[in-house]
Parts: sequence; C-alpha cells; structure tokens
Amino acid sequence: MDGFLARGHSVEVFAHAAFSPDVDADIVHVHHLGVGALAMASSTNRIPFVFTSHNGQIHSGFESSFLHRRAFTYVLSRADAAVALTDAESTFLRSYLGPHVPCAVIPNGVDGTRFYPDGARQQDSGKVTILYVGQLIPVKGLEYLVDALALLRQNPAWRLRMVYHNSTLLEELKARAARHGLLDRIEFLGSVASADMGRIYREADLLVLPSLGEALPSVITEAFLSGLPVVATAITGL
Repeated sequence: MDGFLARGHSVEVFAHAAFSPDVDADIVHVHHLGVGALAMASSTNRIPFVFTSHNGQIHSGFESSFLHRRAFTYVLSRADAAVALTDAESTFLRSYLGPHVPCAVIPNGVDGTRFYPDGARQQDSGKVTILYVGQLIPVKGLEYLVDALALLRQNPAWRLRMVYHNSTLLEELKARAARHGLLDRIEFLGSVASADMGRIYREADLLVLPSLGEALPSVITEAFLSGLPVVATAITGL
C-alpha cells in the first residue's frame, strides 16, 4: 500500500465483511479467500479484480473442505489477475486461471532494517535455541515437532521457544510435551511485540516450521535475514 501512496495513488482498505463490490475504484485487490473475494468474484461490475490467496493449504492438499476448495477455484476462475508468493504457487494457480490471465510472483515484503544477523553473538554454553514463530493451529503440524524433539530428550543442549498470537492448541501441546517430559525445555512465549521480533530471531540458532500447508510465510524470510538456518517441511513454496 505504501508504494501506491508514494506514487500518488489513493488507496482504501476494507475488511472482507465490510467490502462491497460497488466500490468506486480502478482496481480491486483482494487478499485471502473470504466473503470479500466471493463478493468480488460474483459481481457483475467491470472493475479489474486481482486475487492473492496466501493459501498453501489447498496447494499442499491439507484443505479437506469441499466448499473451501470449490470457492477457491471459483474465485480464481473470475479473477483478472493473480499474485503468488512463489514460483511453485504460481504454477498451481495457473491451472485454475484462464489461459490469458496473468499471475505475478511477489513474495511477502519484510522490513530488512528490523531483521539482521547478530555477528557478535556467542552460543550460550553450547545450548541450541530452536525458534518457532506462527500460530498454534492444526495446519502448523506442531504435534510432529514435539514428538520429534522427544527423540532428543536425553540431549541437554537444546530449548524450544514458541512465539504465537493464536493459542488454539496451547493446552494440547503442553499436555503432549508433559507426556514426553519436555515441559521444562519449551518456552511458550505467546504474543511478542513486532518491534521485539528482530531480537527474538537474533537470540535463536535455528527456526523450525513443521507446517502441513503453507504458501511462503514471512517467518522464513525473517529467519534468513536474521542469519538463521531453517528446518521446514518440504511443501509448496517452502
């Protein structure tokens, strides 16, 4: 949005539920599959419609809802252009787009002034700090992460720090960690202010992302900018 404003364009931002396809605009760009995307796809107006799905769950096969998959393909079939986060996602989206509908690859933007390596940091007594940043929801595959870390239970040189704003599976993950005897190894930090996230990355040695469905989450780029290696599932853009 800042780029459009800097070039003299006016931009209006709507939540999906507040959006009407009758808006007076030269172009409408809808992010995510929601009621706004469906409203724009089914509209009879002639405003060019660009769709960015941010949805790796359908691409990876994790999405089980027939209605969600059908709505996804319908919105794409009505779009005048699409935006993908990776080449892999672009190839997938093109299978649903019209033959002459453009699909541009534009990764999520990340502020490089906030995420950078700490060249002076020394490893703390050989202890490895593993970092997870995301939501505590089923698609993130966190039960597999806890089970995998249980294989390292006898190794004293690691800890896991978890940063999240959605705590849906918090108690389930704590119970799973307790069964493995890992509760003292895992820090459930919860939500962390955006201004502090650069420090959180610089205090870590490794980012882990065991997701079952992703497009290309910003945490991957943030980790790379911070100089961290990444262990992630081999799906879609990852």
